[in-house]
Amino acid sequence: MSSTTATIVATTTTGLSTGMTTWLVVAGAALVTYLIRISMVVLFHQRELPVSVEPVLSLATPAVLAGVVAGALFLPGGEPGLPPIGHLLALGAAVVVVRRTGKTVLALAAGVPVAAFAALVGLA
Repeated sequence: MSSTTATIVATTTTGLSTGMTTWLVVAGAALVTYLIRISMVVLFHQRELPVSVEPVLSLATPAVLAGVVAGALFLPGGEPGLPPIGHLLALGAAVVVVRRTGKTVLALAAGVPVAAFAALVGLA
C-alpha cells in the first residue's frame, strides 16, 4: 500500500475516517450556529427593538467584515506582520468603492478580483 493510499484510508480511534470526522464537526458547528440564531427569533419575535438599537444594527455587518479583513491582513498565520502589496491593493479598491457607494457587497466585488489578479501576477 502506498503512502498516499494509507493517508486516504486513515481512521480515527472511533473508526470514522478523518474526512467524515471533519464533516461531522462542520455540521455540528452549523447546527449550533443555526440554533443560536433561531433562538433569538423564537424568543423575541413579539418584542419591538428599541429605537436606539436599530441604527446600530446596520453597522454590524461592516464592523464584523472589517474585523475579519484586518485579522487576515495584519495577522497572517496568527503572527503580526505586514500584508503583501497585492492584499493592500485589494483593500484600497474595496475602500474606494465602499466610500463612493456605501455598499459592503460592492466593496467585496471590487476587492476580490483585485486580490485575485494580484495573486495571478505574483504580488500576493
